[in-house]
Amino acid sequence: MKMEGTIKSPANYVPLTPISFLDRSAVVYADRVSIVYGSVKYTWRQTRDRCVRIASALSQLGISTGDVVSVLAPNVPAMVELHFGVPMAGALLCTLNIRHDSSLVAVLLRHSGTKVIFADHQFLQIAEGACEILSNKGDKVPILVLIPEPLTQSVSRKKRSEEMMEYEDVVAMGKSDFEVIRPTDECDAISVNYTSGTTSSPKGVVYSHRGAYLNSLAAVLLNEMHSSPTYLWTNPMFHCNGWCLLWGVTAIGGTNICLRNVTAKAIFDNISKHKVTHMGGAPTILNMIINAPESEQKPLPGKVSFITGAAPPPAHVIFKMEELGFSMFHSYGLTETYGPGTICTWKPEWDSLPREEQAKMKARQGVNHLGLEEIQVKDPVTMRTLPADGVTMGEVVFRGNTVMNGYLKNPEATKEAFKGGWFWSGDLGVKHPDGYIELKDRSKDIIISGGENISSIEVESTLFTHPCVLEAAVVARPDEYWGETACAFVKLKDGSKASAEELISYCRDRLPHYMAPRSIVFEDLPKTSTGKVQKFVLRTKAKALKHINYGANDEKKNTPVVFTVPRGGGRSDRDIWRSWNAEFFYGCCNASSKFPNAKAITRNDRYLAIATSGGLNQQRTGIVDAVVAARILNATLVIPKLDQKSYWKDASDFSNIFDVDWFMSFLSKDVKIIEKLPQKGGQTWSPRRMRVPRKCNEKCYINRVLPVLQKRHAVQLNKFDYRLSNKLRDDLQKLRCRVNYHALKFTDPILEMGNELVRRMRKRSKHFIALHLRFEPDMLAFSGCYYGGGEKEKKELGTIRRRWKTLHVNNPEKQRRQGRCPLTPEEVGLMLRALGYGSDVHIYVASGEVYGGEKSLAPLKALFPHFYSKDTIATKMELKPFSSYSSRMAALDFLVCDESDVFVTNNNGNMARILAGRRRYFGHKPTIRPNAKKLYKLFMSKENTTWEEFASRVRTFQKGFMGEPKEVRAGKGEFHENPAACICEDTDAKVKAGKMDSRKFGKKEQKEDEDAELSSSETDYEEDQTDLQDRGLYNGTRLDYDDALSVSEEPELEEMLSD
Repeated sequence: MKMEGTIKSPANYVPLTPISFLDRSAVVYADRVSIVYGSVKYTWRQTRDRCVRIASALSQLGISTGDVVSVLAPNVPAMVELHFGVPMAGALLCTLNIRHDSSLVAVLLRHSGTKVIFADHQFLQIAEGACEILSNKGDKVPILVLIPEPLTQSVSRKKRSEEMMEYEDVVAMGKSDFEVIRPTDECDAISVNYTSGTTSSPKGVVYSHRGAYLNSLAAVLLNEMHSSPTYLWTNPMFHCNGWCLLWGVTAIGGTNICLRNVTAKAIFDNISKHKVTHMGGAPTILNMIINAPESEQKPLPGKVSFITGAAPPPAHVIFKMEELGFSMFHSYGLTETYGPGTICTWKPEWDSLPREEQAKMKARQGVNHLGLEEIQVKDPVTMRTLPADGVTMGEVVFRGNTVMNGYLKNPEATKEAFKGGWFWSGDLGVKHPDGYIELKDRSKDIIISGGENISSIEVESTLFTHPCVLEAAVVARPDEYWGETACAFVKLKDGSKASAEELISYCRDRLPHYMAPRSIVFEDLPKTSTGKVQKFVLRTKAKALKHINYGANDEKKNTPVVFTVPRGGGRSDRDIWRSWNAEFFYGCCNASSKFPNAKAITRNDRYLAIATSGGLNQQRTGIVDAVVAARILNATLVIPKLDQKSYWKDASDFSNIFDVDWFMSFLSKDVKIIEKLPQKGGQTWSPRRMRVPRKCNEKCYINRVLPVLQKRHAVQLNKFDYRLSNKLRDDLQKLRCRVNYHALKFTDPILEMGNELVRRMRKRSKHFIALHLRFEPDMLAFSGCYYGGGEKEKKELGTIRRRWKTLHVNNPEKQRRQGRCPLTPEEVGLMLRALGYGSDVHIYVASGEVYGGEKSLAPLKALFPHFYSKDTIATKMELKPFSSYSSRMAALDFLVCDESDVFVTNNNGNMARILAGRRRYFGHKPTIRPNAKKLYKLFMSKENTTWEEFASRVRTFQKGFMGEPKEVRAGKGEFHENPAACICEDTDAKVKAGKMDSRKFGKKEQKEDEDAELSSSETDYEEDQTDLQDRGLYNGTRLDYDDALSVSEEPELEEMLSD
């Protein structure tokens, strides 16, 4: 809004430009040292004079406003001076990457329209080669100016064309009274920086005087610089104009310590000699410093601030740098944001965190610096700002005054980059609740190696020119020294042979050496249905190869293997994310008219208390059955006591896990429930403690418990789990369902966190699988199974097994043959791939300690790279309220597994059975239980069959184990797993649908298949359950039928295997 009496004039508006920094410093810091390069030194007064002369000389050479002047040089004094001399002539400075070869330099010179190029003597041949390429193609060749080594004699002029100028000639021909050309508009261009430099489509990022001015001051602030700092140039001056610090250091009269060759010795020598206060660089510089020989290290004269970007430094690198006396700052930005756009500003409250946590905080990309207006994480499709939850991933976007003007001569790319009024970085990240950004991946397939960008496309294009290469894809592979290196996945043409060394050498001959891949992996490339290479799969593999060197046995890697898991997996004849005919079945558990209200039947002098046993889900069965038992006894139920002394060691009570008010209210018409026993004679009522047999039916309770209850009025049933028969009248079975599926609701904190975990999985993928993986050492030891781990495995599990004296010696191989052992993680993965779930499927794993750790999980992760758990999609802070309580953590897994599109288990524990029943009740969501007995033989012989044969047999064996309607006959198995009395069929809808299903799935014989499945499944299922019941493993115990007062000789047995 313009106020009356105000105007815009030269008195109150002068276009911002870094040129003014030099003007001021030449006055304020006139005699202070501005540049040091070995024995060469200049003051700020001298530096300004030389820069004005350079501008004058360029003008004499025909350079005018808007022209481009390029420079190909390392960190030498000329680079500092040209950052002022060129814009003082009204021109744009283009700093070229000294790693480029002649052909790439030629492309960039042509694209930028460079009229003069300054080339350091070390890179003169590259510049001359580029000029020759331009000449041969008929393009205009820029004037070439040689920058000789100031510390030695220059290259003999006799060997050079008489037309070639040297840098000092240019300085000498200029006039010190030249009138500096300043921008008329502060948004005028000051420089152009090329991004990746790909030959197909180079992107020249244009900086403005305004952006450079503001970003320079922001760089000073984020580096915490004070007046007259000493800056050691270990980060390349050609990269984003030295992150704008060439201008920033000038603004506060600092000293530039120029370093041509960056070595550890040179770093320590210069820090010591010149009392360096600030420096920066990519992770390569950090590794160089911390790994320097002791003979080269020197004590730092004071604290040295070090700012790093690119890949976040590992924790041990940060620790070591700090031990040496460096203060670490981590920043993030792009060429398009003038270099660093964010800074991980340290918060005082983080000082109290453990060192590892501090390192994680320092490795985050942080918040926008003062020159930028805003940084956000947005959905690239909807452009909606995503929640700051530390998990929801989107594209990082910027807006503000330090974002580029655009891409030189590429309006389409500029428009795309600025869609919606934001600059879209192409980087994927999350925003934490504290507002700090953390990068997770790059949507652009750029590899950052030693702070330099490598275009994977350019490397792939080079590989494709090799006569033996059929397909190639290049991704980043983590490297402790370079941060990342290029890793190429290659498929050779049939009959062709080529070693890794040969391909790497081939690339090095045709690319700058830093761009050539350092590792080659020979294999088929994973692709989408449209033929696009799935690079996210390759990135996961490349990470796994961190400590593996490939290339020694390349020929062997190309030998065809019979059993090879394809990228997809198999079943295409039906929807793998839903159960067949599920829409015609629904849960139904309302009480009948013959089921009287609790008020009418409850006796006021009968109180039933129970003490549950085992883990969360075993206790859940006890709670469900306790309600039914109270109803049978016409008694008032006291809120159950949870087992706090079991193997699981959880101090939670009922109200910590379940919503008590909801539980009591929902069941008020079925059973009267109170929170605690009433007092008797002013004292706490002590109930009679007893136990009932397993599978006690209605008559059993009437005969065993009721007489005691009538006499004592209060009874507590201990170790209450599976103490109620599977076979009850329908009204009691439906009451079981009302309790299990409706009344038992988790508390709000558990529900909120569980639903958040589900939401985060849904953000990653439309569908996901949840796997309940039981592969703990204790469970494997108890099962007596053997998984091929040799004497080490036998010894380790045998030692654990001896804890239970009542366990007899068994035959491990027999256990596996009879299907009595949990599937391994790899076997679960192979089963799922055979059932049609491809490697792009996201999988959530609920598990405890896995025997063998990452080694056991590695095959599963290779089959399903999108591998998550609550610990990977939630922060420690978010899980802190739950992490000390096993039941609450189990509740979170329960919720995610329940909401998953497909639930899979490798075991037959309580959680697996309860979820199977629950998912049947709520729409028959796919629930996969392995037919272990038949699958075992298949797994053992898989190397002697093809994948197609293997997958076909898996699908056959799994019929009847997929959680589909009528898969198991009513009354068979455990009621909590097969609540048939609570599942109704909408026959009218099914009749109306006619043959809809057969048309939908493209199978005319679908009905016959269904009948075959039922016939097959019942046999396998009954064998499975009978076998488990005989062994006692069905309920996680060998003590199924203890009499009322018996006590377990091995109490831990009942608890360990329960969930």
